[in-house]
Amino acid sequence: MPLYPASIKLVDAYGRSTRRGFLLDDISIASAVTNLGLFVTALQDVTMLQVVESKVSSVATHSGAPTANANRDEGATFSVALDTPGKYASVQIPGPILAARNSDGTIDLANEDIAAYIAFYTSGLVTASDGETVASFVKGTLDA
Repeated sequence: MPLYPASIKLVDAYGRSTRRGFLLDDISIASAVTNLGLFVTALQDVTMLQVVESKVSSVATHSGAPTANANRDEGATFSVALDTPGKYASVQIPGPILAARNSDGTIDLANEDIAAYIAFYTSGLVTASDGETVASFVKGTLDA
């Protein structure tokens, strides 16, 4: 299937923005746009920032406001195993939700919203930034 470059722009409670880029492995641009919308919903469930824009060869805007005290400087980094044996990459979420944060600085991969977000990667729909398929999420930690 073709790979569609995509990106999502998020804003924190202080008006600062950040952008995340990735590739969608999908059957058509129409399907990629639909699946990007579903991915945005999953991302919005795991971040305190507000998604304000997403792109797959076109722009879609998203309404809403960031969670109170959402901060783009806070983040979580996930170590992911790729389909290529022995190869790893990282996936980041700005402003991860409080419900998924463990007291030891790790992210609860079993949290319902985090698990729904992870499923987009492990299904192959969303790939690592270089287009490689994610086999599993190994661990998640809060950024220092």
